[in-house]
Amino acid sequence: MFMRSYFPACLAVAVLAPNIAWAGVPFDLATSDTAALSAINCTIKPLHVVEVSSPVRGIAAKVFVRPGSQVKEGDPLIQLDTEMAEADLRLATGKAQADATLKAAIINRDGLAQKVARMAKAAAQNAVSTGDYEAAVLEQTLAGNAVLRETQQRDLAALEQARAQMLIDKSTIRSPVAGRVGEDVIDPGEAVDNNHVATIYVNQPLRIEAYVPAPALHGFLARKSVSAQIGEADGAPIPLTMDYVSPVADLASNTVSVFFTLNQASVLPGSKCLIFNSPPGGDAAAQTSAGLARRAVENPPADMP
Repeated sequence: MFMRSYFPACLAVAVLAPNIAWAGVPFDLATSDTAALSAINCTIKPLHVVEVSSPVRGIAAKVFVRPGSQVKEGDPLIQLDTEMAEADLRLATGKAQADATLKAAIINRDGLAQKVARMAKAAAQNAVSTGDYEAAVLEQTLAGNAVLRETQQRDLAALEQARAQMLIDKSTIRSPVAGRVGEDVIDPGEAVDNNHVATIYVNQPLRIEAYVPAPALHGFLARKSVSAQIGEADGAPIPLTMDYVSPVADLASNTVSVFFTLNQASVLPGSKCLIFNSPPGGDAAAQTSAGLARRAVENPPADMP
C-alpha cells in the first residue's frame, strides 16, 4: 500500500518542474493530460463494520459461523444457553394458567353480593341491624378487591411468561446485515455480556477512500468519470461511483478524503488501489495512463524527494 503522505510531495515537484520524466517517460506538464497521469492513492474498505451485540446475557452454547463466513441478514450467528430461561418460562406459564384462587375469589364475591342484597331488604324492614348490614357490605367490598388482586396476579404472570419467551427468542443472535464474519467471533462456553460477540463486514458495496491533495480537489471533483486501478498494474480499470466528500481536510498530509462505492465481488478490502482520470481514448488509454502512474509512484526518479 502506498504512503498517503507521499503524494503532496509528488504534486509539489510537478508544480515546480514543468518538464519532468516519470519512469523514463518524458512529458510536458504544460501540454500533457496531467490529470490522467497523476495517480491518487486510495484505500479499499468495507462499506460498514457492524459490531453485533447480544440483547441478553448468557453463555454461548453454539456458534454457527466462523471467521470469514458469508452470512445473510437474519442468519443465526450464536445460540446462548437457554436452560434457565426455559425453566422461568415453565414457571411463568404455570402461574398464568393457575386460576383456582381467582375462581374461588369470584365465587366468594358473588355469594357476598347476594347476601348483601338480602340484608338490604331486611334492613329496609328493620329485620336486621344497621351494623350487621354495613359489615356485610364491607365484606363484599373486600371480596371484590380479592378478585381484582388475583386478576392482576394472573396478568403479571402472563407478562412474566412473555418476558421468558422473549429471552428464549433473543438467545439466538442473528446477523443484522449481510456480510462477512470477522475474526473476533465469540467461542462456545464464553460469557456474553455487554461486549460485542461478532463483527460483520459489509463488503457489497465496498467503500473507496481517495486521498486527494487539497489544491487539486476542485479539478478532481470536476471529472466526468473516475476509475480505479486495483491490484496489479495490468488489470482493467474499474469505474467508481461518487459517494461523498469529507467536510474537513487532513492537515498533516494536506489532503481531502473523497469517498466512492464499488460493487465488485472479486475485490477484497485492503487491495492495492490507485485512482486516475479516464482520458480520451477509452479504456486502453486509461489503462496505459494508470500503468504509467503506478510505475511513477513505485519507482520515482532519483532526483524526486
